[in-house]
Amino acid sequence: MEEEGVTANEDIEEITLEVINSLEPGGAFDGVELLTLKLPTEAEFKRQGPKPVLSGDVPQGILETPVVLDWYPRVQLQSSIHGESVRGSVEVLNEARLYANQLALLDYDAIWLELERFKANRSWHNIAIARDAPRSLLERADWYRLYIPPAELQPDRWDRIRIWQEIAVALLKKYCERYFRTCQSEWEEGKLEYTLLGPNDGNFFAEFKVRVPHGDEELINELNELRGEIGANRVQDHYRGVFAALSWDRHLYVPVAATTGHGVEIRPTVLNAGERRFIEELRQFCADHESDLDGRSIYLLRNRSRGKGVGFFEEGGFYPDFLLWVVTEALQHLAFIDPHGLVHARGEDDRKIRFAKRVKDHEVRLGRSDVKLDSFLFSETPYQSIKWWGHTQEELESKHVLFRDGNPQRAVRKMFELMGALPAAG
Repeated sequence: MEEEGVTANEDIEEITLEVINSLEPGGAFDGVELLTLKLPTEAEFKRQGPKPVLSGDVPQGILETPVVLDWYPRVQLQSSIHGESVRGSVEVLNEARLYANQLALLDYDAIWLELERFKANRSWHNIAIARDAPRSLLERADWYRLYIPPAELQPDRWDRIRIWQEIAVALLKKYCERYFRTCQSEWEEGKLEYTLLGPNDGNFFAEFKVRVPHGDEELINELNELRGEIGANRVQDHYRGVFAALSWDRHLYVPVAATTGHGVEIRPTVLNAGERRFIEELRQFCADHESDLDGRSIYLLRNRSRGKGVGFFEEGGFYPDFLLWVVTEALQHLAFIDPHGLVHARGEDDRKIRFAKRVKDHEVRLGRSDVKLDSFLFSETPYQSIKWWGHTQEELESKHVLFRDGNPQRAVRKMFELMGALPAAG
């Protein structure tokens, strides 16, 4: 079975799906020259960048997306080890912070030394940790979210002090990593430059690994059918339960895999429901309006995170979900697309909304008249649910926040209008 791309154990089958890369030699888009943003290969933050000092001053990006520490799994594990009853799940996690009565009992010298060891183990030799940083940071709680059972913070046992020490170290290690990555990324972002997208770009990969329950014969048969289509280069859409595989000839590789629930694991990258919906709506719009888009070539690519794809950090740090190119003979228009819910957004000051303005600064800095940059947020939240922000829908759409309003193609059309690819609807 392994020779056929299927690996099995008692409970799980792993099926390998090769990916058809359209930019590879002989591919559908072999020779197409698309521009993306990349860091120059010679740029090295540790050697060339500044020497930041981790202190009690917290970068704005970390304040907007705080460090998260969930202590519940550790409590459940300890309870299980000691034979105590453990709840299978916790519906509502208790959010808390370390208060003065806990902070007064911590060993800050030991915490600082542990952070120094943590930094050294990762070879982050270009950053310094101020001696008073642990105390200064822990005295404020705006940079983290701590989820922990209330009993763990009660001063009813002496061993609680050890637990609070462990919590403080865990929080500060997470902060240290975020701080280093933020400093590194901010330095690198100002050095982003246009470069040709190649078939070996980090957004491409050779295959998907799909892990499915051993007994799900219908899905296994569906995946084997898809493998056959990939081998014949005739890939179709596949939908089976929570699994979906989309095929669109304008996406730079096929298939694009998605899940809408639990039970199926896909690596290295997978679409969620909103991202899948965006591809389906864009694909349908382009098919329905082929004549309106005549003279323009459309290309789409799923953007990966974790250092593989294109990331931006001046607005707190994020990797847009998609790169979309609208290309004519005279212009490449590259748009960064992010389907995103707005229920928890901070109004128009949300970093992903602000990025629509910041990306134009990159366009000006890079100074090419034949390339335009834009960013669009496809709201998964209806406008009526965020009307309390105090902005009209038209005002938000002028900031490139787009809404469907019950029409699957409305937001896509608005995007093309704002890009100048279509005239504004009358």
